[in-house]
Amino acid sequence: MNSYGTIFKISALTSLIAANLSYWVFYGQEKFLPVPLAVGALFIMAQKADRVYKFLGRLLFGALTFGFLTAFLVYLEMYLLANWFYNSGLPFWPFYNPREYLIFSLVFSFLSLLGGLIGAVIRGFFVLIKRRSARQS
Repeated sequence: MNSYGTIFKISALTSLIAANLSYWVFYGQEKFLPVPLAVGALFIMAQKADRVYKFLGRLLFGALTFGFLTAFLVYLEMYLLANWFYNSGLPFWPFYNPREYLIFSLVFSFLSLLGGLIGAVIRGFFVLIKRRSARQS
């Protein structure tokens, strides 16, 4: 399977999960930080390569996809709840204020990119341990 397809599937699935947990994620103060960080680490763990430069492009693709999808789905949930249940005249934010949507999306993208880099360090550590134990035995 194409690795970009795998990254896109992981990104879409985790965006749906993050959007469904958006109330807990956004109103829990700093408790939302582990979600994008864990998603970034998941992007790295799904790769077969053992060199960072081989999957850095896929990490960037996954982080941007996750950020934009999560921001879009979270706001779509807020828009639908506000218009269907509360009858407010809330405009659809990505079209109403695209600059703010871009900033909101890039925050999630940056956090998942940082999580991916942390995951790359952890994965590199385990690859070194695995190689060292293979040499000793």
